[in-house]
Amino acid sequence: MKLFDLDGPVYRIGNELADFMLLSIMFVIGCVPIVTIGASSTALYYVYGKKIRKEDPSIYREFVKSYKQNFKQSIPMTIILLLVWASASLYFLSLLNPTFQGLTLIIYSGFVLFFCIEVTLFSTYCFAILSRFHMKLKNIFILSFVLTNKHLVTSFLLLCLNIIAVLIILFIPPTLLLVPGILCYIASYLIHPIFVKTIGVSEETIEEEVEESFQDRRKRELSEIYEEKAIYSFKDIEAINKKAELENQKEEPIAIGE
Repeated sequence: MKLFDLDGPVYRIGNELADFMLLSIMFVIGCVPIVTIGASSTALYYVYGKKIRKEDPSIYREFVKSYKQNFKQSIPMTIILLLVWASASLYFLSLLNPTFQGLTLIIYSGFVLFFCIEVTLFSTYCFAILSRFHMKLKNIFILSFVLTNKHLVTSFLLLCLNIIAVLIILFIPPTLLLVPGILCYIASYLIHPIFVKTIGVSEETIEEEVEESFQDRRKRELSEIYEEKAIYSFKDIEAINKKAELENQKEEPIAIGE
């Protein structure tokens, strides 16, 4: 394999960088109204979730699709998270208060640091979950809090990624058109195994089960079933199978006498 072939490393790296830049630009544009930060972040995770599952998505089309699909639910989520972030910022600024000294300052600083870390990780998981699951807002917040404090190693790595990304953008502002895509790309790979563990079954098993259940009735790609039915556990599959059986029973003609 030659270096500059279409399947070569130079082409693949260049293609990934182009995707990073395109997604980052769309992310920044999508965040302009502020309250749409959630929709834009969710769309980033949605696209890279598909790439991780090797579904080869169309970058622009899938981003816009997720943006529209999750727009309504992401607005209240973003507003709540912005209020939490505002509280974290006020706590941080209150450290400048000269009344905090000695042991009091140390304890209060520890509390503020812990709160800021929790908010950062909580927000990251919220957007990733919304991009992947059909859940009520309350359940998204609960699951985000659980994952933040349960998977400490992954949470620590996500925290480091966020800090590095913010520092890079602050010192080199033009990287805003590249860093969000790279950050989400790495974060998606870190979060993906957690989602698999959380649902309690691998996606390969789900794929086999879904294909077996729908092979005679529906000839659709697994990605479409994920989008329309949100199948992520055997419980979901069983529910759909039962529904299909009831529909089939209704469609079968009833024999009147012999």
